[in-house]
Amino acid sequence: MATEGFTGRVHTTVIVEGHSDAEALHALAGTYGRDLAAAGVDVQPMGGVTNIRTVATRLHADGHRLAGLYDAPEVRFVRRGLAAAGAEVLARFMTSRSGRKERYARLLVEAHAARVRA
Repeated sequence: MATEGFTGRVHTTVIVEGHSDAEALHALAGTYGRDLAAAGVDVQPMGGVTNIRTVATRLHADGHRLAGLYDAPEVRFVRRGLAAAGAEVLARFMTSRSGRKERYARLLVEAHAARVRA
């Protein structure tokens, strides 16, 4: 991603459910040599999917372009929340019970990167 002319303002904010999701995205970007912050991308955990409408509406009102990362079973709820804010939607890479995501997020991304490099 080119960063020429970057003014320091975040171009896109990816809203994620929790810290494990943010960790996974940063790890994935790192495996491809990408610095999300330098590219104008902010990954923001929202403290649970039930906060999506409030967080998305606030960020969109502040001029952020938004994307969301979510669990497949929550698709209707998330789409409604992001649609209320006028945001785009991305699909989540995995679903799991609480706690597992934090343990496995980095391992999944590293395994994917190793496979891509092979």
